Amino acid sequence: MRKPRILPGLLSLAVTVALLCLMPAASGAAASPTATATATTPVTGSPSVTAPTPTTGLVTETTNCGDGTTYAPAAGGPMTAADLEAEGAPAPAPNSPLLQAGTTWIVPQCSSIPNGEQPGGPGVAAPAPNESPLTVTPDNSGTSTEVGSANWSGFQSTTGNTYSEAETDWTIPSATYPTPPGATYESSWAGLGSGASDSAALFQAGTEVDVNTSDNVTIYPWWEFYPENTEQTISNLTIQPGATNDNYASLTHTGSGMGEVEVCTEYDEDWTCIDPIEVTWNTSKYTLDTSQYECIAERPEQADKTWQRLTDVVGMAFSGCEGLDSSSTWEAMGDYNRDYIYTAKTQTAAACDTNPWAMETGDITGSDFPMRWLGYAYPIAVADC
Repeated sequence: MRKPRILPGLLSLAVTVALLCLMPAASGAAASPTATATATTPVTGSPSVTAPTPTTGLVTETTNCGDGTTYAPAAGGPMTAADLEAEGAPAPAPNSPLLQAGTTWIVPQCSSIPNGEQPGGPGVAAPAPNESPLTVTPDNSGTSTEVGSANWSGFQSTTGNTYSEAETDWTIPSATYPTPPGATYESSWAGLGSGASDSAALFQAGTEVDVNTSDNVTIYPWWEFYPENTEQTISNLTIQPGATNDNYASLTHTGSGMGEVEVCTEYDEDWTCIDPIEVTWNTSKYTLDTSQYECIAERPEQADKTWQRLTDVVGMAFSGCEGLDSSSTWEAMGDYNRDYIYTAKTQTAAACDTNPWAMETGDITGSDFPMRWLGYAYPIAVADC
């Protein structure tokens, strides 16, 4: 492992966004891509989001970048498609979880996002269908290809090289309480491999940020060798949110059926690292996929085999996303061929990997890139995608 480096300044972004909250309630235990995680003591101090009080009829609210509107059913009961149509609001699909959950109000909001911050709050409007969500500029000699996903956002290498180590840093400035209330989940991690099958296993480590139905935020580090085991909570390392608090993870393939995990966190300019975790796996059944590495923000799979809502991790960014190739060269993700991955909102089973997006990447410079949260995403069964 190379010594973790202090995260450089976040890429400057001047973004003005319209926030649209069309969200169902959600529930479920925190989990890795395939299983349940062990919760730790909630981290306090994350900001809450106060939503406007629902009002019958159409109300116009003027904010610092335009008009927003609040919709509510005429009788104050469950929102229906007819209520939305009467108010001129966009109607959800007939089987939308929005209607199934009996949501009582919807709040489109508008806000101006200062430089250096990412969109936050209750639901940022996604681009219209077929609209390009972000321009991802290929950096140096690498080229980028867009890939849609039901649960991943970030970058994965597509160089054709083999890798023995992957590493990245990332920040978790804050987690925003969902509106309407309900559980949300997000994992940020570095990984070796794709996890596509037993013969293409995925070795990964990172942090998870969950908000439960009581608006308590839990942040904890973990590692996993997927699909052999479930998410393994690292209980002796405390993660603190904050724009200047950096986190670091590295995965090393040390030999046949062997690997090493290192995770560190920085708080108030002091680094704390766990002792390296030695990992072994059954080589008669599992083979680590060394053909790619990735740096990912994920909507993790739950124990009931669903993907639930995606935590709004405000201002999240990756740096130092790199892989060690077979010539012992550290490759910066942005300098070589790669896929940039967007998480779909999965409003229907037919839109598991297409626009509108719930999370997308920003431009990559060398090995650094920001993430942009666009919406909570709809709960959906993994089997449907």
